[in-house]
Amino acid sequence: MDKPFKINDVVWVFITLAVIGLVYYLISNNIIPGPSAIIQKNITPTISLEQSPPPEGSQVACTLEAKICRDGVTVVGREGPDCEFAKCPGEKQCPQDIMTCSDGSFVMRQEPDCEFAPCPE
Repeated sequence: MDKPFKINDVVWVFITLAVIGLVYYLISNNIIPGPSAIIQKNITPTISLEQSPPPEGSQVACTLEAKICRDGVTVVGREGPDCEFAKCPGEKQCPQDIMTCSDGSFVMRQEPDCEFAPCPE
């Protein structure tokens, strides 16, 4: 036997439809933000790959890496605001520029005279 609807069932259906209608009205008239606006707002990442300089007077923490100098004995670490390796004793620091070879490859300057490395043939 089928169970007839009770008054409570009809009231709950009416209340549910009224709430759904009210929410639809509020969203469609931009009175409250819809789910897509909330989701879009929360998943918009802000990523910056640019490194900003540290504030004046602040300290910079460099990574704990070491470079073995040409003499094979002396070891230097990173220092300064740019965290570059310290100069090895008796060696000069070559500029970090590159040269484009005729075949499209690149070569860098080499110590001790800081001349560009020869291009591959």
